[in-house]
Amino acid sequence: MWDSVYSVSQAARGESSYVKACARCHQASLGGADQSPPLVGSGFLGNWNGLPLSDLHDRIRTTMPPDSIGIVDRQLVTDVIAYMLKANGFPAGAADLPAEMERLKAITVQTARP
Repeated sequence: MWDSVYSVSQAARGESSYVKACARCHQASLGGADQSPPLVGSGFLGNWNGLPLSDLHDRIRTTMPPDSIGIVDRQLVTDVIAYMLKANGFPAGAADLPAEMERLKAITVQTARP
């Protein structure tokens, strides 16, 4: 996470997708509401600390949006995760976050810089 695993342009694509597909439940602030958990801050990081990004990717792809589960493609989910990483203060780099599950398994959410 702290090795700059996404690009600025990917996070921008993810923000645009987030606004269209996710903000209605998770709010523009990513703070969550009602039954929708926060996607930023200690509430989010505490739930995902130590887990691979593949788990987060799978959770989003198989449960979101709740009224149309499974309609979101793999790349869009990956771009939204890049936006979530940016919103949580993880640094951007030169390369996009990969969409392949095997590669995402190697990237672990870490709340503290190693």
